[in-house]
Amino acid sequence: MSARNGENTEPTVTATATDSTAWHTCEACGNWQQGGNLCTECQWPRMLTVEQTTARTANHLRVLIETEFRSDGSWQISGLCTARLQEFVEQADLVHTLASEGARILGLNCVKGKSEFQIPTDREWGKFRDHSCSMLGEAINNAIRRNWPAPKQPTLAQVVVSIRAYLLDQSAKPKTEEHPSWLQLIPFDDAAASTAAKLHACDIKIDCTRTHIGFTDGGDRIQASVTAPGELLINACELVSHSSSGSSRKLWSDAVTCVVRRNESTALRPITLSAEAVRGLASSSEGKSRGEFKVSVLGRDNAITADLPTVDLPPMDKVADLLLDLGSTNAKWALRLADGTVREHDQDTKSLAEGWGVDPYRKADFIADPTGAMWSEWASRSLPKLRLWVGREQKTYLRHVYVSLPTTHNFDVGQLSNQLSNTAQVPDASSKAKQDRRISSLKDSCHENLVDNGLVVLMPEHRLLAVHYLTVLRILADAARAYASRFASHEERRRDQSYRRSAWDSQASAVRSFKGRSWWHRLWHSKPSGPSGSRPEVDHQIANPAKWMEDLTDHPEQLDQIVLLDAGGLSLDISVLQKQELVSELSHSDDSCGGEEISSRIGRKDRGPVGTRYKAMLGNMWSDPRGRESSDAAQREYREVTRAVYKPTLKVLFETLSKRWRRASYCTVLLTGGGSRNPHFPDFVVELAVGAGFEVTVVDAPLVQDLITQARQFPEPLPQLESAPIKRFEETKRWSDSRERQPWARYDKFAVVGGMLAVLAGESQ
Repeated sequence: MSARNGENTEPTVTATATDSTAWHTCEACGNWQQGGNLCTECQWPRMLTVEQTTARTANHLRVLIETEFRSDGSWQISGLCTARLQEFVEQADLVHTLASEGARILGLNCVKGKSEFQIPTDREWGKFRDHSCSMLGEAINNAIRRNWPAPKQPTLAQVVVSIRAYLLDQSAKPKTEEHPSWLQLIPFDDAAASTAAKLHACDIKIDCTRTHIGFTDGGDRIQASVTAPGELLINACELVSHSSSGSSRKLWSDAVTCVVRRNESTALRPITLSAEAVRGLASSSEGKSRGEFKVSVLGRDNAITADLPTVDLPPMDKVADLLLDLGSTNAKWALRLADGTVREHDQDTKSLAEGWGVDPYRKADFIADPTGAMWSEWASRSLPKLRLWVGREQKTYLRHVYVSLPTTHNFDVGQLSNQLSNTAQVPDASSKAKQDRRISSLKDSCHENLVDNGLVVLMPEHRLLAVHYLTVLRILADAARAYASRFASHEERRRDQSYRRSAWDSQASAVRSFKGRSWWHRLWHSKPSGPSGSRPEVDHQIANPAKWMEDLTDHPEQLDQIVLLDAGGLSLDISVLQKQELVSELSHSDDSCGGEEISSRIGRKDRGPVGTRYKAMLGNMWSDPRGRESSDAAQREYREVTRAVYKPTLKVLFETLSKRWRRASYCTVLLTGGGSRNPHFPDFVVELAVGAGFEVTVVDAPLVQDLITQARQFPEPLPQLESAPIKRFEETKRWSDSRERQPWARYDKFAVVGGMLAVLAGESQ
């Protein structure tokens, strides 16, 4: 009768230890069996005969704790074994808790990275055994009481623990050969190598049918199991790609220690592949590739191989960069494919996060964290989702991720970008701050989820806007200067055309007048010379360059002092640039003034889309000269609230600039964002700038486009107008027009992405 069936009675057969018919109990797991030197349940070699122990001791609940010293430098508990309550000891949380406590008591690491093994002493093993007995005894007795059918509670069961430690590396050797009877240290590597050497390759089977490589959840994992007729030790695995041309490339390899039980399907831990490794399984220009999974078994020279299931992946050359401008309420993003094609998009930030499966993006919270740790943590968690989304929806591999962030007093994007590029891959906890560790975690996430050594690149939002607009303005200024040097001015050429036409008309009139005189007059006077050729034309379409362009030609220094005002719905982002260098102490984001604040004070005090539509209606009415009426109560309220909201911030800004730029009489104010469409905002900015002593030029997207249109009307085509920045500027306008009925309504939403493309093309200088 076996205790495995829940019986507590002792066997009736008694015999000596030498009798093969004697009943024995396993000292480790408590299994009862008749004869044999090994436990049929747990293979423990120390069996106790019924006569060698008392019935009370033999009836204790015995638990065998199996542990492993692995070749990767870690120690772990591989499982619990007992002949009774098997369903209880298989609980994962119990094993995890016991492993954590055991690592603390034994002074061991449960993670990779130990340089060499330190086998605990028998005394340390004894402390761990005592703690295990107490912990398992409490847990097992609670489980027994919960399931006890009788009214009377059972007596407490005594738990006895035995420990088996597999030494899976040759460097892990016990210091002594004598150990307590409850402790067994097995140099498993020697026994496993001997077993493996006797097996044929066909005896060891690898099953990879659960592996499905692709762009779905779990598509970056290799799930394999190994079956063998003997206990083996796996010490390494690797993934190799074979092309149709016969070449091979190693995609991944690692020391993966695993004990394969005899005649059991032993599952390897899921192997997570990096994005580059997954990409290596795709087809190339040479043809299709085939993935092969190799398992190295201790004791065998040749690895055991198995083909991975056929994968459905895009070709290796399908690579894309993601350009992100994550605004407060609206996100602008684009995909730049390997062939240079750009696919631009914009949508609500909340719906974008839901579509990508990433955590909500809380801009206000992120820029309030001066360390950048909160943003780095968000980005590192988002990269795996972005990688899968780009692969699944766009059929391409994610390489670089470019992100624009606003710079505030507390949040320095440039400093965070430098930290991200300079932080070591594996930080030293004793010397690195908490934010640096998170940045390092982001770099590790880049290594795992991006291809071609891809990076997350941070870009200050104000610099991108400045690059997008000012690169175009410089081209226009150079074009105007070149035109002025060749033709002096449009008006001079037009005057010359008018003069020649007047001369032609005068000569023609003189000839007609001569012919109309009497024959006597014609006899005594000579005929005047007539005009030659056809009558000259005057091109009335040729106009002077715009006054702003003339001012820019005469005073190019105004591009040396730029105030960039990005008026958004939730904040006013201020960037001051002096000779293209950011003045950090004056550049920040102010969330006390914005379009939403104005919406809450005018009309029906509606925020959100309703308030935005109301402001747009007032703006359209003001832009129409026939409907403009400054005495209108709604317009007056709109104007006064605009001034009240922006005055505290902008008045201090321009007063500070007047002291800083004492010798500068010119400056350029670049207006972007939805708030720049407020008809009362530009006038107020000019008023403040003039009050501070500047001759100011206000520039926005429509004005720049007007200048481009005027420049195209010059008499001779200017090659500068066919440059990449000009084309990109006008392409961005087409992006905007395709998504909104009102021209330029969303242009500034794409200007940041346009600035990214300019920087990536090396046109920022």
